[in-house]
Amino acid sequence: MNPLSILMFAFSGGLLLYAALLYLSKDVNMIPRSYAAKIADKRRYATQFAKVIALVALAPAYAGIVGLFSSFWGMVALFAQMILAIFLGTKLMK
Repeated sequence: MNPLSILMFAFSGGLLLYAALLYLSKDVNMIPRSYAAKIADKRRYATQFAKVIALVALAPAYAGIVGLFSSFWGMVALFAQMILAIFLGTKLMK
C-alpha cells in the first residue's frame, strides 16, 4: 500500500470521527475559537460546522483511493477535492 494512501485515510478518519462527535454532542465548545464568534443558535451552528468538516474529510479519502494507483494523481485529486470542498462548505454555512 502506498504511504500517501495510508496517511490520507488516517487523516480522513480522524476528521470524520471529530465531525461525528461534534454532530452527536452539538457542543459548540468542541469548536476551536467558538468563544470569538457571535452565535445566536449554538446547536445549529455546531451541526452545520460538523457537516462542513465531514465534507472536507471526503477530500483526503478520495485522494487516498486515487493514491492507491498513483501518488501523483492522488495529490492532484486531493487539491481538486479541497477546492470543491471549500466552495461547497461556504455554500453550506450560509
